[in-house]
Parts: sequence; structure tokens; C-alpha cells
Amino acid sequence: MASTNWTALTGALGSGDAAIGVTEGATPPNGGGTFVYGARSKTATEGVIGFYHNGANFTPQTSGGHVYGAITRNAGDNGNSPVLFQSLQSTLVSSSGYLLGLTDDTEPANIILKKGAMSDGMASNDSGILRTSTASFAKGSWLHLRLDVIEQPSGDVRLRVFANDLSSNAVTSPSWAAITGMADFIDDALGVNSGSVPYIGGYAGFGGYFNGINRVLYFDHMEIARQV
Repeated sequence: MASTNWTALTGALGSGDAAIGVTEGATPPNGGGTFVYGARSKTATEGVIGFYHNGANFTPQTSGGHVYGAITRNAGDNGNSPVLFQSLQSTLVSSSGYLLGLTDDTEPANIILKKGAMSDGMASNDSGILRTSTASFAKGSWLHLRLDVIEQPSGDVRLRVFANDLSSNAVTSPSWAAITGMADFIDDALGVNSGSVPYIGGYAGFGGYFNGINRVLYFDHMEIARQV
């Protein structure tokens, strides 16, 4: 997708607090091109960077969908988390949605699935966490992740997460596999399992949470699709 396919979330960190753009100065994931998209916090200001897909039928989606891409956090042992999001309920950084990212308070980090807002961070003990990976991953490790948000006829939403092993499969030809510790989660229509009713539709994209200076995130091969 081109840069014109993405719009910044409202309330995101500005250029005074974060440097954002493409760079050839980082090693891409297996199968990647000559550059990646990155962001670095220039100040210790807590905040979010993020972009939602602005294409037809995605602003917002009326049902579920999926988002996948390669992510890594490359500096700092805490205070930063790259995130893929689906069903964000508005274009505000404080809006809630389904988030797939890395814990921002541990090194190495675990993969977490969260129902909540990026602006609240991605801490390992967050009350909104639905699933946590068994394995952890050192900073600088590229992870190719996928989040499926599937609206069910019952009104439930099924959340599924997968990873592509980049040591064996290029980012351009993934082989998706389940992540240990992250079984499917049913966000039920009664609001029992997650503590609130499920999100049906919304905005999809990628971003990250910063809470510290000189924290670095990289992204590559972001793709989304909607449920029809």
C-alpha cells in the first residue's frame, strides 16, 4: 500500500515528539525490500503514533476483518510497543479496539492481544489483555503477526492470532501458524468474556505506544482486508 492509503490517528504525537518515516537504515525482515517504515520518540512524552487505512469501505469497516504485518521494537527495554489494530471505534488515539502487539514493560517482550486503547499502553498486567504468548522475544526481533476479527451470526466476535516464522518463510509468502498461549478468544455478545460487548466494525491499521525518549519501532508489509 502507498503512503496515501493511510491517515494518521487524531491526537497522535507530532513531529516535535516523534520522527516518523521510511528508512534504509534498518535491516528489513526476511523477504523485505530496501526500506522499512519506522518511528523514534524524540522526547519522553507519553503518546501514540498510528495510521488507519482510509480506503473505500474501510472508513470505517462495517464488520470484521484482518490485519497483518511485520513489527519490531528496536531500542529501549520498556516504554514502547508496536501494534496492529482492528475494529478501532474511532480515529482518536484514545479509542478502543482490538490490539495485537508487544508488552511495553518487559524485555524480552511477549505478544499480547488486548481489548482497549493504545494510549493506555500495552503493559503485561493490563486488565484489557485477552491472550499472552508463552514465548518472549528480544528487541530487534522481527515478528510477522496476523489478527483476525470475525463477526459471528450470533453477534459474537471471534479473535484469532497467527504468526509467520520469518526464519523459514519470507514476509512476502507467509505460512501462518497458531501462537502458543494465544488460543482463539470469543468476545461474546453478552459482554461476559471480556467484560464489555464486542466491537463490530471500525478502523484498521498499525501504530505504536511510546513512553520514553529514543524508543524505536519498525513496520513492514502492512496489509488489511475486511470481512464480507
